[in-house]
Amino acid sequence: MGCSNINASVAQWIVLLISNQEVAGSSPAGRAMKTRKCTKCDKTKALTKANFAFRKGRKDFDSWCRECLYQKQMAIWKEKKERLVRCMGGECQICGYKRNYASLVLHYKDKSRKVFPWNKLRLRKWEIIMREASKCDLLCANCNGEENYPNLNI
Repeated sequence: MGCSNINASVAQWIVLLISNQEVAGSSPAGRAMKTRKCTKCDKTKALTKANFAFRKGRKDFDSWCRECLYQKQMAIWKEKKERLVRCMGGECQICGYKRNYASLVLHYKDKSRKVFPWNKLRLRKWEIIMREASKCDLLCANCNGEENYPNLNI
């Protein structure tokens, strides 16, 4: 048997193994893959890190799937942003824009005092968010751009 026949046999075996895994839902070692039912959406999914977050402290996977966890986090982040905007007056402090929360941003009065960008700040407790917001003005995206880059006028 030549080398090409051996390589072809190995390739065929790998294709067969992969197709069996996809069809039967088994792991590469031939064992049945564990599944878990998300307690939020009731969907049964393979118990992998791609589908469920692994919590090292508990040494187990979450009971909610990643999709449900992300939707919950997005709702919390959106609520924090809306609350923050309301607490800071609800509109751009320069032009008065107030149509869309996504267009309103924190502009640091003194950049050297900035501790967290919004994508990190939104993960913090409300007290920390408000302490950081006290160092800022609420501006719309356009006014923020003009404040940050005043020399880029057209």
